Amino acid sequence: MGRRLDVGLLARVPLFAEIDLGDLGAVAARNAVVSLEAGEILFRQGDPCAGFFHVATGRMRLSVGNPEGSVTTVEIIGRGETFGEAVVFLAQPYPVTATALAASTLYFVASAFVDALLDTSTSVARRLLANLASRNHRLVADRAALTLDSARQRVCSYLVEHGRALTATGGLAEATLVDAKKEVAARLGLTPESLSRVLRQLADEGLIVMSGSVIRFAPRRLVDQRLR
Repeated sequence: MGRRLDVGLLARVPLFAEIDLGDLGAVAARNAVVSLEAGEILFRQGDPCAGFFHVATGRMRLSVGNPEGSVTTVEIIGRGETFGEAVVFLAQPYPVTATALAASTLYFVASAFVDALLDTSTSVARRLLANLASRNHRLVADRAALTLDSARQRVCSYLVEHGRALTATGGLAEATLVDAKKEVAARLGLTPESLSRVLRQLADEGLIVMSGSVIRFAPRRLVDQRLR
């Protein structure tokens, strides 16, 4: 799958921080570092699950498709996040297709390694459960937003969630559309045209300032839009 993942490198992942990995050399040999180019598929929906992945660099899209060829983005996973843990516990095939949105480096953690580690560390079990609970909460919130919020509210929520404060600009924040517009639109349950239309409306109303893929805004004003 890739070159071997050194245990010392794995120990830098927050999930495994301060956990004794020294006695797991045999099963640790199944872990690997995986490098992907943009657009490359890591695994497809229905492929057998052999472990989960940590995104060291890059971004991954998780999507589902149907026999008619329709594809829906379920989640976009960024640097420092993991995916596939739940499937490890269920011992079922991957329910999604994972595609690199940019050149990405992933740490593959084999199911056998997880099983051996859980036998020796309750800390890892608690962290995995917390991670899964957090993701489930986020997915439920995202699903509610797609069902109940207008396109305008979804876009405002996305910008506020992905914005970072600019301390020298009087309370403004900045968000960068690091993914292609069609990927952001799919994430929000919109067409690219609908996303562009909402962004233009927000810009025309003075709520955002766009410069290429960089968008500046006052978070409080966009939060007010979300509540309407």
